[in-house]
Amino acid sequence: MKDEYDFSKAVRGRFYRPDTQLNIPVYLDQYVESWFAENAKIKGVNLQSLINYCGKTFL
Repeated sequence: MKDEYDFSKAVRGRFYRPDTQLNIPVYLDQYVESWFAENAKIKGVNLQSLINYCGKTFL
C-alpha cells in the first residue's frame, strides 16, 4: 500500500445506488439446514420460502 492516496479529484457518492437490494448470507447449522430442507421438500416449497415464512412468523 502507498503511504498516502490523492483524493483531490474524487467524487462523493459516485457509486452510491439507493435502490440496490442487499442480500445478506445466512449460515445455518447443519442440523437446522437439514430440517428445513426436508420439510421444504415435504411441503413442496423451496428452502428460501420456508425459512422466510418461519422468520416472518417469529417476528
